[in-house]
Amino acid sequence: MGFAIDKRGYFKWGRHGRRQEGVYCMGTVEEKSHKTIDELFSEMEQAIADPQKTFEKYRSDNQKAIGCIPYFAPYELVDAARMYPLELWGGDTEISRANGYYPAFYCSILVTLMECALRGEYSYLSGVIIPTTCDGLRNLEENWKFALPEMPVMSLVQPANRTHPAAEDYYLSELEDVKEKLEEISGNSITDKALRTSINAYNKQRAAMREFDLIAAAHPGVVTPWKRHVVYKAAQVLPVRVHTEMVLQINQELSNLSDDTFKGLRLVTTGILLDSKPLLDELEKQNIAIVGDVLSAESVRFAKDAPGNVDPFVSLAHIWLDIENTSVALNPTKQRGETLAALAKERSADGALINVTKFCEEEEYDFPVIKKQLADADVPLLYLETAQQDHINEQATTRIQAFAEMIG
Repeated sequence: MGFAIDKRGYFKWGRHGRRQEGVYCMGTVEEKSHKTIDELFSEMEQAIADPQKTFEKYRSDNQKAIGCIPYFAPYELVDAARMYPLELWGGDTEISRANGYYPAFYCSILVTLMECALRGEYSYLSGVIIPTTCDGLRNLEENWKFALPEMPVMSLVQPANRTHPAAEDYYLSELEDVKEKLEEISGNSITDKALRTSINAYNKQRAAMREFDLIAAAHPGVVTPWKRHVVYKAAQVLPVRVHTEMVLQINQELSNLSDDTFKGLRLVTTGILLDSKPLLDELEKQNIAIVGDVLSAESVRFAKDAPGNVDPFVSLAHIWLDIENTSVALNPTKQRGETLAALAKERSADGALINVTKFCEEEEYDFPVIKKQLADADVPLLYLETAQQDHINEQATTRIQAFAEMIG
């Protein structure tokens, strides 16, 4: 199968096994040097291993870094201020200092974020943007201000009722507050022209990532669960233009490969994130591939472009206002399970995997609805519950092995 672009600018499957000429959306990126797929994956893996080192490698003279706490921070504003946005998710780490701020039954993403901050791992940042999409993030903002008073904190209150007529005006006022603080930190004005340029750069990245999602699904024997995650994770730490160029190169190399002969199980996934290397490696060990996702930290972030032909701030606002299929954005219709089931059918998946972040109330609230929607569509479901600080979750590993035996 090959690829074409429909009228909306989205990639779709064609009939042949090669990319059609001129298929790159939003223009092409000039290749400076040819690298193999493995070399590109390796570069991305090195980038995510040490975000500070990555920042030091790619920063321009005296460029400042701004931490962007999940979810869906306005990266374009940071870029338009000529600063370096770094997405922060905490990570696999032992908890000691953060215990003084949070009980044991708290969202592990937020606890590990606080732990890393208290250890000084984010001391190179010139500020952080904290969107408050859930009660836990509101609490993180207050704890961060108390524990690290020397670091500027930019609060971004994203409207929960995104369809209300007042939602756009309210969110625009929030973005304006963040803009003013970013200008103060950077010493640079954020002009409409600069913001449009940044939005275009991120839209090119979104298009490249949507294409990667499709091509990777056609080559699960090459793009293992961990390698697939690395491409998404690298978007959190690499400069947007650098990451886009690397993804376009990966897409080109993958599209030149012969048809994949992978004979294992294929799954689609959902949740906030699925980033545990031991678990992703266990999927590969059990001959399971990930052929699509509805993860907030991965495909959901790249699913739609920021709209064009409107005021750049209105365009930026609609990245959040139009978001779908994430538990942190209120949606009374709760269609995520239906979206996942449709994706499973489209990608000929053998089942679905939901990874619920431990003590994430939003994910726990959505799970029964998703479970029923998948059952109605006859899609087998693997349920995992993991925490950021789990080095190896033995229960999850056992579930993966049992699920593979059941549907294999």
